[in-house]
Amino acid sequence: MGMTAVAFAPGLGIDPRIAGLVGMAAMFAGASRALLTAVVFAFETIAQPAGLLPLLGGCTAAYLLSALFMRHTIMTEKNRAAWRTDMPPTTLSKSPSARFASERW
Repeated sequence: MGMTAVAFAPGLGIDPRIAGLVGMAAMFAGASRALLTAVVFAFETIAQPAGLLPLLGGCTAAYLLSALFMRHTIMTEKNRAAWRTDMPPTTLSKSPSARFASERW
């Protein structure tokens, strides 16, 4: 995407390396809904103040779109599947918390 933006609008001064980093951080922020974590992780890799504003913008946009279109995050999807009420206890995994949950049934 960064190289495409540079090819179509060379006057904007987009750095493809920063664009790639923003894309990766935005993907993480959207999938995990951990906005500040994604920004901090990505900012630690470059430690350049010029990259902070694009990181905040890209991660915020991904976070908002994720909140708008996704019901669950990647962090809660497994829990949601394991705690559905229509699932019999035998289909739960054999982790200690799942065994405790199956005893409650």
